[in-house]
Amino acid sequence: GHDSHGGDHDGGGHDGPHHHHQQQQQQHHGSHPGLLHVDFPEITSALLANLNQQRVEGKLCDISIHVQGRVFRAHRAVLAASSPYFHDQVLLKNMTSIVLPNVMDPSAFETVLGSAYTGRLSMAPEEIVNFLTVGSVLQMWHIVDKCTELLKEGRVAVGLAAAVGSSS
Repeated sequence: GHDSHGGDHDGGGHDGPHHHHQQQQQQHHGSHPGLLHVDFPEITSALLANLNQQRVEGKLCDISIHVQGRVFRAHRAVLAASSPYFHDQVLLKNMTSIVLPNVMDPSAFETVLGSAYTGRLSMAPEEIVNFLTVGSVLQMWHIVDKCTELLKEGRVAVGLAAAVGSSS
């Protein structure tokens, strides 16, 4: 998959000074000998927060998603980057309006849509299956994996409670 882009942040800072000496020796023939790298780690979350604010206010939204008669507005670029399903609908079919299968729960979809912008999901235990369905259709495997995990944990807990309760 393409989940490797998180990796370069972790590896960067650890091997501090040695790294830089090497580079300076090699860079006599380079075009920019003293490149300064500046990181703004807060930019990424601020950008998504601003995009989410735009979404909530309906600004610059260029796609409508219909789920059981409810309509949600969003940004095609964000959807395409978050979900292989939307990626295909938007980039291959150039859709600006998408009707999702009725198997989806609209409020679960709304929460998943928000999570593409916030990186956070909140759900009641009895809704996990609904989120699993949304994640599966949208091919958002991080959601599928998490829901599956939560369901397993839940089943274990329910199973224990049942076993304790029904000891005849």
